[in-house]
Amino acid sequence: NALRDYYGLKATAPTDASNGQQRSSPDPVPETTLSELDAPGFDAEAYVRDVLARESLQGLLKVESGLINEIRALDGEKKALVYDNYSKLITATDTIRRVRLSRLKKGCGMIGLFLMWANDNGVTSR
Repeated sequence: NALRDYYGLKATAPTDASNGQQRSSPDPVPETTLSELDAPGFDAEAYVRDVLARESLQGLLKVESGLINEIRALDGEKKALVYDNYSKLITATDTIRRVRLSRLKKGCGMIGLFLMWANDNGVTSR
């Protein structure tokens, strides 16, 4: 939820792997609970005391299931963001290398190519 808010992503329902259609979560955590968990001054002990006081055993299991689903969703979003940013980094690195190679070929000829190769391979002058 916090990652979705930070990156401006819209929440989507999980997809059923068997048919590719979106399905609803079996026991979603109410939105008020999620915002309570994301609050800057969140007190975990008070939250647990409150849930234990107001929920039955079945209610506790639903809250637990909802929290587990939210954790899994956030973990998936985190992995997707890391992958997307890693892909962008690799693309940027490749682009910089191509531009650098192009400029060196045009400007410096073989000396420039050798210096670039030496730099990329950790060769230093003594």
